[in-house]
Amino acid sequence: QYLGQISSYEVNAHLYDSKFAIDPSWASHYAQYCNTHINGFIIEAMLRGCYPVLRDYRGLSDKEVEDPLFDNIRAIYIPWNATPKQFAKALRKAYDKMTDEKYLEDTLHNFELVKTLFNAKENAKEVVRLVEGGRKLVKNELEKGVDSDNVKRITEEIMTDFFKIELPIIWEN
Repeated sequence: QYLGQISSYEVNAHLYDSKFAIDPSWASHYAQYCNTHINGFIIEAMLRGCYPVLRDYRGLSDKEVEDPLFDNIRAIYIPWNATPKQFAKALRKAYDKMTDEKYLEDTLHNFELVKTLFNAKENAKEVVRLVEGGRKLVKNELEKGVDSDNVKRITEEIMTDFFKIELPIIWEN
């Protein structure tokens, strides 16, 4: 059912009462960086117990990308080039094969994963801990080195070309 634009409160109410969260959108641009697009809606949905339905970008780009979220999130992945009819058929097939046990196991796994990765309070505490620890703590705990060619390319495309911000790529020890 299409609801149009609704408030955050309404989105959350619907997510608590939903079994799946479907993100049928895709853009070839994202295939350069990841194997699927995990957006805020999908993260919020997984925190509310929804099973994610995502597009699989593999094959859309010649580039091999490292995508730890794609590798760890348990989802129903629909090929990026599926027509709406193929999308519906693939979703129905995955739904019919899913047991209650698998659904519960996977949604709990996803919840724990996103709760850990996207916990704003815990992430902010870690930043504060590092800042309060001074240069020595930062130097001892944060990785240093040279960014990969992929990171350099992405940084240039996003920060330099789009935002017109020059960033240092090689960090000093």
